Amino acid sequence: MDTFISPAMALIVVGAISIVLLSFGFYMAKRMNRNSNDFLYAGRNVGLALSTATLIAAWITGNTTMSAPEQGYTIGIVACFAYATAGLSLCIFAPLALRIKKIMPNGCTSGDFMRCRYGKPVWAVF
Repeated sequence: MDTFISPAMALIVVGAISIVLLSFGFYMAKRMNRNSNDFLYAGRNVGLALSTATLIAAWITGNTTMSAPEQGYTIGIVACFAYATAGLSLCIFAPLALRIKKIMPNGCTSGDFMRCRYGKPVWAVF
């Protein structure tokens, strides 16, 4: 049985792709600022389209694609509406998120918000 590509050639291709990707990574690392906050939070410059795409990519998993039809089959049409309207809570939270960003522009976590807004005792309980 003939193989599509020889093992030696496959290693060369994988090695070449690895070198290209590592070179690009080193080039971008030199070009960008060396700040962990910029790395973790993408410079706080992620637009609506990219954040929505990221949210949907994280949301649409095997659990969702397998569980939603199964729940619709066992429970009925109510389960289908429940899965379909699950994103509604994010739409309701959006105005609150804008207010939180206005109150605390450099905040990172919900714990930071609680500490800045209500003080350390509330933060400890939170």
